[in-house]
Amino acid sequence: MTDIALIDGTIVDNYSREYMLYCEAKWLLNKELSYRREWLDKILVKRVDDVPIIKGYMVLLNAKAPAGLP
Repeated sequence: MTDIALIDGTIVDNYSREYMLYCEAKWLLNKELSYRREWLDKILVKRVDDVPIIKGYMVLLNAKAPAGLP
């Protein structure tokens, strides 16, 4: 297993829940806004605690992206 540094500076294992949520946020940023909304609404039913974390990572990733890129 490998240690990964997330965008917020925390060090996690590559099999951790936090890393999974980070990867989902990164993947979701490549999708259209309407798809993001649908996907987040869909997972909100079963993964209530995960949605705010994913949204937080999306904000951090979007803030780090160069101008003009998602």
